[in-house]
Amino acid sequence: MNSKRIFIFCLFAIYLIFQSCTLTINRSASLEANIKGLGNDSILIECFPLQEKNEEGEFIDPNHSYVVASNDKFTYISPFDKPSFVYISPQKVTIQKSNGRIIAPVYMMALIEPDKKLTIEGALRPYSIEYFVKGTAFNEELSTLKNSYLSSSAEVLKLELQIDSLIQKKDTKLNKKIRNLSKKRYQYIKDISKINRDYIKNNLDNDVAAYLLTEQRLDTLGHYYPKLSEKVRNGLLKNRLDNYYKYYLKEKRRKENAKKVIKGAIAPNFTLKDIDGKERSLTEFSDKIVILDFWGSWCSWCIKGYPKMKSYYKKYKNKLEIIGIACRDHSEDWKKAVKDNQLDWVNLFNPYDSELTIDYGILGYPTKIIIDKNQKIIERYTGETPKFYKKLDELLGK
Repeated sequence: MNSKRIFIFCLFAIYLIFQSCTLTINRSASLEANIKGLGNDSILIECFPLQEKNEEGEFIDPNHSYVVASNDKFTYISPFDKPSFVYISPQKVTIQKSNGRIIAPVYMMALIEPDKKLTIEGALRPYSIEYFVKGTAFNEELSTLKNSYLSSSAEVLKLELQIDSLIQKKDTKLNKKIRNLSKKRYQYIKDISKINRDYIKNNLDNDVAAYLLTEQRLDTLGHYYPKLSEKVRNGLLKNRLDNYYKYYLKEKRRKENAKKVIKGAIAPNFTLKDIDGKERSLTEFSDKIVILDFWGSWCSWCIKGYPKMKSYYKKYKNKLEIIGIACRDHSEDWKKAVKDNQLDWVNLFNPYDSELTIDYGILGYPTKIIIDKNQKIIERYTGETPKFYKKLDELLGK
């Protein structure tokens, strides 16, 4: 009797597992493509969830994978059980400059969703891919729109290659021709951008307009986001839209603060951790003139300026304190750069979720801000400039 019960229980468990697997498979987002001229090409597919965050509040990383087409056809199944954008780049139409750098991947794109199967029909063209996505209204509308300026997109790449070829000749006589080609290329880009902006303006209740808006300049995003219908703002692209709009608002504040946090203004106080993990505040340094150096280990101009900056620190150390603030950086990279460049002043780390660079209106790197003993800004400089060192000599060289 016990053996029979165990057998029935095992069968029930297997059934549950099978049902779970079936549900998982059914939840998969997939697409099938048939692209004439693709042959047996290798294809890079990048899959991006719609700006969703995990339990730790971090954005979910994209998935990168390769599939191989067979006789123009391939199938792709998303690793995510949530709506995601996929960017499909066949190797056959990868366009490179003479130095080997890719100008721009020639790709197809689609929005894939669980429980929905897409099909893509198309053909490789010189410098482009003509394709149409079927399966959802969003994809059909977007691929139709992109096809409307396909020839212009191809012209942009053709002109880019022509410009690159002329530049490689290093002949000043060709400069006028390069400028003319550049103007022509820019006009195509402007025309494409106008088509997209016009679509947004006339389709504020459409998810495609929401997607295109996140591909526009921030000022365009800021202008049209409030005009989108409530259905679209709270629809499929809600997370993506919200995050881009929050970024727009931050950058708007940054530009506003860049006009306020200037000569004569009081420098905003802050508290950040130093290289030993100790919290340090600007108000600690009230006995000397202070330089706030906003930099990053990734910033080549910041690094190039350190030999001279170190010499001035040694020269005026009794009257001056430098506070290096690493921005848009990774902790290990920051610590290594401090050690490699022997930066023996105060070094602080500005985490990604900090708004310090917004409070100070930092628009470029390096930015150096000179502050007096009363925390009043004497001057600020963006980029490496002799004017900064001339000012230090005026202030401290007496």
